[in-house]
Amino acid sequence: TLNAIGNLAATLHAQGELSEARTMQEQALDARRRLLGPEHPDTLNTTASLAAILYTQGETAGSRLLLRDALDMSSKVHGKKNPITSKMAMELVSIFDSPHEASARKALIMQNLSWLSKEPPANLTGEQKSIKERLKGFLFGGSKSAKRRQPRGRK
Repeated sequence: TLNAIGNLAATLHAQGELSEARTMQEQALDARRRLLGPEHPDTLNTTASLAAILYTQGETAGSRLLLRDALDMSSKVHGKKNPITSKMAMELVSIFDSPHEASARKALIMQNLSWLSKEPPANLTGEQKSIKERLKGFLFGGSKSAKRRQPRGRK
């Protein structure tokens, strides 16, 4: 099944078998797009997983393109405050990690995630609360949460 392929790809990615992980994740993404459509949360999560592999392989531009497309799709279909949209935005923010990209990173945050600062915790999912905490580090610097983390892939 597609879940099994995604799980195997995630395991291969974690083990550093990037070529095999990428091939499997590309197959899973193609199948999910055909069967579920490009806007389905599972398809978007698979896109994030493939983007993480590309990023690990040093293909930052390809990773950013995938995440930007997924973010645009999720924003359009699910809305800016949807948990999957928040995840896609944070994944994209996290790979704008060099000092000379600080203004691009801040613009992404302001455009896609600034609403989190005004939202009461009771209205947020656990992942959105975590994103909100990480954003403090990105915006104000110096905290542990500001350290770049590799985008997290999902099956």
